[in-house]
Amino acid sequence: MDAHVEQLIVGRLAAAFPDDAVLAEERGASAGRSRRRWIIDPLDGTTNYAHGFPAFASEVNYPRKFGAPRLVPTELPEFVRMYPVCPLSES
Repeated sequence: MDAHVEQLIVGRLAAAFPDDAVLAEERGASAGRSRRRWIIDPLDGTTNYAHGFPAFASEVNYPRKFGAPRLVPTELPEFVRMYPVCPLSES
């Protein structure tokens, strides 16, 4: 399941941002021509998912230059919750 979800996320990012690099949990790093990089955790809580416990999420991070996340959309599908993509404070 992790690889399938990751393939969907990476495919959409590649279509929207073809020059960006991606670091994904299952497939590793892919280089990009831009200075931007996306970090993907397609199924955070794989053990919970595998055992039918509804505490798992998909995460897509777009960090700032020095590593702190700039955008962190997180989807909790079993709770029908999506924490929106929004800029985090610079402080």
